[in-house]
Amino acid sequence: MEITSMHTFHLVSNIEADIGKIYESGKQCCLPIAIINRFLTHCESKWLIQFLYKIACSFNKLMRARDLLAKDQGCLTFAILVFHAYGSNWLCQLNYHPQLNDGWGLLDGEGLERFWLYLSPLVSVMIL
Repeated sequence: MEITSMHTFHLVSNIEADIGKIYESGKQCCLPIAIINRFLTHCESKWLIQFLYKIACSFNKLMRARDLLAKDQGCLTFAILVFHAYGSNWLCQLNYHPQLNDGWGLLDGEGLERFWLYLSPLVSVMIL
């Protein structure tokens, strides 16, 4: 998992146990919450943690409405991937576009998208 802030940190853990079978249930919000919760167990409480997520706008609204990860919401910030931001409404773009908000620099969030595209031919070989 790659998390970017002032520096890039790599959290190495048992990915299979943490993420589960995303190809079967990837649209459920419990999976990103479980991943964020797992990541937060390895972080200090004073860190500012930034997450890029395709549906950050609706995901962050859902987290606030249902009071999910309430004690950690002060240190979490979300942004939407630049390519996906233009498909969102204007208010979502203003609040979650990384190039329109402080602390993200020139990060566009598409690096991991390109990496997954590169790995996609291997998926059919690896699924049992």
